[in-house]
Amino acid sequence: MDTNSVLTGLLPIPLWKNFDEISQIPRKSKNEAAIQEFIWRFGINLDLNTKRDDTGNIAIFKPATPGYENRKPIIAQAHLDMVCEKNTKSSHNFATDPIQFIINGEWMTAKGTSAGFDNGIGAASIMAVLEATDIEHGPFIGLFTTDEETGLTGAFGLKSGFLPKDAILLNTDSEAWREIFVGCAGGKKIKSTWNYKEELPSNLKSYEICITGLKGGHSGDDIDKGFENAIRILAKVLASTPGLRIASMATGTGGTAIPREGNAIVFLPPESNTNEVVNYWMNWAKEKLTNEDEIKNFKITIEPCECESSQKVMEPVAQKAILQAVLKIPNGVIEMSDLDPKIVETSTNLGIFEIKDRVATAVAVQRSFSNEKTLNLYKKIANIFEKAGAKTESPMTFSGWTPNVDSEVLKIMVAAYKKRFGEQPIVRVIHAGLECGVFLEAYPNWDVISFGPTLKHVHSPDEKLEIATVEPFFQLFTDVLKMAPAQKN
Repeated sequence: MDTNSVLTGLLPIPLWKNFDEISQIPRKSKNEAAIQEFIWRFGINLDLNTKRDDTGNIAIFKPATPGYENRKPIIAQAHLDMVCEKNTKSSHNFATDPIQFIINGEWMTAKGTSAGFDNGIGAASIMAVLEATDIEHGPFIGLFTTDEETGLTGAFGLKSGFLPKDAILLNTDSEAWREIFVGCAGGKKIKSTWNYKEELPSNLKSYEICITGLKGGHSGDDIDKGFENAIRILAKVLASTPGLRIASMATGTGGTAIPREGNAIVFLPPESNTNEVVNYWMNWAKEKLTNEDEIKNFKITIEPCECESSQKVMEPVAQKAILQAVLKIPNGVIEMSDLDPKIVETSTNLGIFEIKDRVATAVAVQRSFSNEKTLNLYKKIANIFEKAGAKTESPMTFSGWTPNVDSEVLKIMVAAYKKRFGEQPIVRVIHAGLECGVFLEAYPNWDVISFGPTLKHVHSPDEKLEIATVEPFFQLFTDVLKMAPAQKN
């Protein structure tokens, strides 16, 4: 197996070795057969009890080290899938090519693609504990879940009886070192579809419109950063260009990612001045975009393209209604928290908008710490889409994670952090969704906490990892394993 040489020598060596290995294997959400088989074989080759459930979740059970047999079981959990995003010019094939990493000062990124640090570093840390012979711990279970990024499929599929009902769960999917997470927002996904009629374009020329250079990012962690949504910009361009007819459009890859690029195949009247359209939207970007990187990198192009003579376009009534609906729904931060004005209370992200073969599809994700606010926001968006002729459904609802003020593992982790690093960690909740709330539906007695190294711009090709936070993350991880409380009789 090829290796990424830039990872060689980084500490802790076992963690980076495992991360290197899983980065060679395709693990796009819903394309996880290869990585699941690899993790399965990893546990079997260690001669550890390894189980897989019907959903594809894998649990690897490691007995306690001598003297720790009576400790409460600790389950360390990571999801195996990753969001696969790449720059337009990248030739990377996520189904076959290993991720290539680059070190730039204190940060690590991937070459033109998302990097899979989310949640690959967590998975690699668990693997390092499972194969270690020098780490003390009580009964330990590595839990590797499937398809977290597009549907929390593994979390929803985790059934009671597969794992101990009384245990500590260490979720490794947080992205801010020095911060310990004890709660997260819940959410809901809305999928809307329109069936529309087509017609042949008459006396029109075909073009491809492309938008690039936006930041993108995580629709939970980055929703308050002021990043623009590529769907919204492209829809504005399409709706405001005289005589434009849409043949197809593809923008966004998932509800949990803020769309950063998009393209559409359109037909325009021969007299259309495409340079004028481009200049207008480039000037618009300079005035309206707020992020410096987006202002510098944003680009819109309109280039002639060849289409088959049979290529049809959306009939105008449907085109107008659908674009207006997409632009009318709320998007971004809806409300900040009354308890902490730095935390987003409620948000929504339009993550996918596609037009193809007489079907238009829009997918958005709503998040809030209030289930009532999540539902009300969902209903508002559904009402707008349905008035525009769409059929709507909710393919996913995920529970929030309510903080446990009496959490034993929180006290243990705070004490371990202070002992090793000589300072108090930050304890907080997160607007992004984690699997923790879903786990607690099947295992209400679990004592749950989430932590991880520092990541930025996940779910985008700008995803980066602060290298110096990986080793202390792993040190805290192993310290907590030694401090597990005794099981109650």
